[in-house]
Amino acid sequence: MKSDEDPAQSSEPFRLLLVEDVADDAALIVAELRRAGLAFTSQRVDSETALRDALHQFVPDIVLSDHSLPSFGAREALRMVRTERADTPVIIVTGSLDEETAAEYIRAGAADYVVKHRLHRLAPAVSRAIVNARDVRERKRAEQELRRTTEFLSHAQAFAHIGSWEWDIARDTVIWSAETYQIFGLSPAQGSLALEQYLALIHPDDRDTVAGAVRRTLDTGAPFEIDHRIVHSDGSIHFLHGRGGVVRDATGRPVGMTGTVLDITARKQAEEALRQANDRLETLIASAPLAIYSTDAAGAVQTWNPAAARLFGWTASEVVGRPLPTVPEENGAQCTGLRRRVMGGESLNGVEVVRRKKDGTPVTASLSAAPLRDAEGRVTGILTLIQDVTDVKRLEQQFFQAQKMEAVGRLAGGVAHDFNNLLTAILGSRKAALRAADLTRQLLAFSRQQVLAPRVLDLNEVVANMDRMLQRLIGEDVELRTVLARDLGAVRADPGQLEQVIVNLAVNARDAMPHGGSLTIETANVALAEAYMAAHTVVEPGSYVLLAVSDTGSGMDAAVQARVFEPFFTTKPKGQGTGLGLATVYGIVKQSGGYIWLYSELGRGTTFKVYLPRIDAPVESTRPAPVIPASLRGSEAILLVEDQEEVRKLVRRMLEGRGYRVLVAASGHEALRLAEQQAGAIHLLVTDVVMPGMSGREVALLLAPTHPTMKVLYLSGYTDESVVRHGILEPGVAFLQKPFTAETLARKVREVLDSDHPRS
Repeated sequence: MKSDEDPAQSSEPFRLLLVEDVADDAALIVAELRRAGLAFTSQRVDSETALRDALHQFVPDIVLSDHSLPSFGAREALRMVRTERADTPVIIVTGSLDEETAAEYIRAGAADYVVKHRLHRLAPAVSRAIVNARDVRERKRAEQELRRTTEFLSHAQAFAHIGSWEWDIARDTVIWSAETYQIFGLSPAQGSLALEQYLALIHPDDRDTVAGAVRRTLDTGAPFEIDHRIVHSDGSIHFLHGRGGVVRDATGRPVGMTGTVLDITARKQAEEALRQANDRLETLIASAPLAIYSTDAAGAVQTWNPAAARLFGWTASEVVGRPLPTVPEENGAQCTGLRRRVMGGESLNGVEVVRRKKDGTPVTASLSAAPLRDAEGRVTGILTLIQDVTDVKRLEQQFFQAQKMEAVGRLAGGVAHDFNNLLTAILGSRKAALRAADLTRQLLAFSRQQVLAPRVLDLNEVVANMDRMLQRLIGEDVELRTVLARDLGAVRADPGQLEQVIVNLAVNARDAMPHGGSLTIETANVALAEAYMAAHTVVEPGSYVLLAVSDTGSGMDAAVQARVFEPFFTTKPKGQGTGLGLATVYGIVKQSGGYIWLYSELGRGTTFKVYLPRIDAPVESTRPAPVIPASLRGSEAILLVEDQEEVRKLVRRMLEGRGYRVLVAASGHEALRLAEQQAGAIHLLVTDVVMPGMSGREVALLLAPTHPTMKVLYLSGYTDESVVRHGILEPGVAFLQKPFTAETLARKVREVLDSDHPRS
């Protein structure tokens, strides 16, 4: 209900509280007010306690009180209302009241009084009192809001360092806010200023500009906005941003101006510092030897430095505002992928790419790129640095080619030398054939293609189990010491291959100590961090298990250390070594996911450090030795699939010589036909892994539905993805590496046939 609205016309009822001990009198008052058309809700009380409760719970808009009650009168009611709810009007309603008593009530704060035999005055008195009370409340709220707004504006100006001013044209006085005085460095006690006094504070070089802006605003009525300098009271120069506009009277005549000033000295200083920094950056980019350019989010070139123009042949005017022209069509996908990564927030460093010049010449480049961001952190473009490494890559390729050819030559010469001798002896010696197989395994180890059967193991256990063997191997004149760490972490590796690593390192150490010495094998948990990475860039940071083998032998110079892991490189006399021992160690360590480093000095011994990734998994129990079959003979049906005729005939003789019934196929398709024609069961499929047309794995899968109990043994001279993934033997697959002896084949066949697994 609005403050000037008659309660009789309002749809919103008011709340009426009656302080009356006679119920009939209260009913008479209520009836009179309703007859007058007032809408209200009412409540009657007749004691001090009930009145106090009603003031806080019923919250009346007006109180009508009888003059006298048996134990509680109007004076007490008026006093309580004024104390508890000062804005609520009170009207005294009584049977008789002299003028002196009525005047006392009015002085005490009553809104009015009405005698009961003149109740026709009650409704107008109630309406007037309610309207007046609401006017008072509205005025108080407005005053409070004005006071709050004024305080808020004052605090906001102080917080934002914004000062305000008013200029009264007629009196020629400029009134400042407290913040304006602070901006100029003056005291508010100085009072208002005339316009000329204000202009005198402006920097001499900007004074006419400010005065002109004021005159134009008075003439045109358009507000002014201008940056200018002032001379602060301490003599320093400050930059201000000023705004102002005209104030007019009811007739539209200009009577004054009002505006604000903001000290922008810090911003101006920052802008100047930024401008100087940009100038230095532009000079640096312009003189940089690297090609530097930037592109926006859509890929259009925004900047293009002189080095980019020299490298690619396009001038800045030819490329700015257009898509990057240096990307060959065949490299479009790579460029798109790199852009997507950088626009996603990633920085690139030293990525090798191929670009082209204006004349079509390819350029091999090292690219570094970083995202450009706006003030909100959104990526808006890319800054790219290009270094031409075409000549460097050409020299690298030539150098690597020379190295590769040298290594291949050494490998070919060594293999030819050893195999010429071995093949001569093979004609009359089975032992020589086994030596040839051992050499083949060494070559596979060096090339990291031998078959591994890794498991989670304790390296301490591997070392401890080799103690006696190593002592016999190195001789009595070499002291063997082991320093094994407690709580050593587990590693995943092939235990047999790790034993070969230890044996090869121990033999190498023994040969370096011809007159005796000390061999120490240590284990430890280590964490390789950034400091280690700086000197060993190929190593990934993380947790490792260390195996260190140290000797007190002759040591190595830098030239020997650089070649120590090369195949067929040896410092031993001719005929005393193949030069594959340390190459084999290197291959096994790398295939196991680890790293090996060498530390040596002439006359001070050598230490080889092997780092294997530490894993959080329980150590697997040592596998029991395979049960040797009582007999290596059998009568089961075996399907042999082998594409090499000589091997096929040899394996057939080996199997038939042990009593097996052998079906022979030269290809996978022939094997499927034979199996379809076979009336009885096929107990075992013995198949080569890699064959033309169909692999051994495919043969096994195609035969599985019709021969569900058939077991499988794979044969191969090298590893293949169908059996071995990345050199790691899959669990549950029976595999026999070529070459093998007749006894080895018979033992493996019997082992597979007698195994519990329904299929291999």
